[in-house]
Amino acid sequence: MADPAPLYNELAEAPEFGRAFWIKSGRRRLRAAVWEGGGRGHVVIFGGRSEYIEKWGRVVSQLVQRGFSVATLDWRGQGLSDRALGNQMKGHVSDFAAYQRDVEAFLKAPEVAALAGPQVLFCHSMGGCIGMRALLDERIAPAATVMTAPMLGIEFTPLARCFIDVMIMLARRFGFESSFIPAPKAGLPYVSHQAFEGNVLTGDAEHYAWFAKHLEAEPGFALGSPTLGWMAAALDESAALSQAPAPDGPMLMLLGEDESVVSPARIRAFVARNPACRLVELVGGRHEVFLETAEIRRILWAEIDSFLTGNHI
Repeated sequence: MADPAPLYNELAEAPEFGRAFWIKSGRRRLRAAVWEGGGRGHVVIFGGRSEYIEKWGRVVSQLVQRGFSVATLDWRGQGLSDRALGNQMKGHVSDFAAYQRDVEAFLKAPEVAALAGPQVLFCHSMGGCIGMRALLDERIAPAATVMTAPMLGIEFTPLARCFIDVMIMLARRFGFESSFIPAPKAGLPYVSHQAFEGNVLTGDAEHYAWFAKHLEAEPGFALGSPTLGWMAAALDESAALSQAPAPDGPMLMLLGEDESVVSPARIRAFVARNPACRLVELVGGRHEVFLETAEIRRILWAEIDSFLTGNHI
């Protein structure tokens, strides 16, 4: 790991004092980054599938302005971290326990462990699934948690779910778990083949173009559709979490009213059995609520600010 880890602060529109570094998680090399110096505490960000550090740059800027230090990482199989297969468009894992090893390695990294003050956990999508498991297993014990569209289930029509279940069964039996799920242009990043109109991520055209700009500037960020093995592991883990007790500590969940990637029903069911969790549904929001229209982001940040101050952070 002698070569320095790159961090494209300008592309991310993040504070220029951020720095990246490599960590080891088993045999995998992961990229992580920190923005140090906030006196209010520090935020740990667990991003979603296909995401990378720079995609969180505008959120990092908001957090730094609020007085926080920030730390985040590229999960194995995505961003500039190691990928398991020869096809770099496949962010494959066969068991979500692998991400918990990444959590442990990340939190033990000296650059992260040294961050002072109250710790706040931010999780999005797949990062919400990973974060929920880390909370339940007490790998992390933040003063408060904010989750946006946590992947406590994946949204399918009944027919699509039946089809994917059959494909997973066949993949496990005949050994092709590393194949892409059957999907149009599965080997391409979503923003490379899906026009803004009809996309499931954001209602904000500028943010959608920003995603594509990142991939043009650094093709190494690109990731295609999930593999059948990843999908099987994700469905297993989200099903297990749906039966698990709620973790300790205050939690705020933010969900777009037009969410269609993860399961809103699973999120609402979790909130209903967790008195320490508050759910805010954002009118007009899609999956990437941090990267939505200005009005949705104004409401989102007002809710986060109120939640943090209400918990004395």
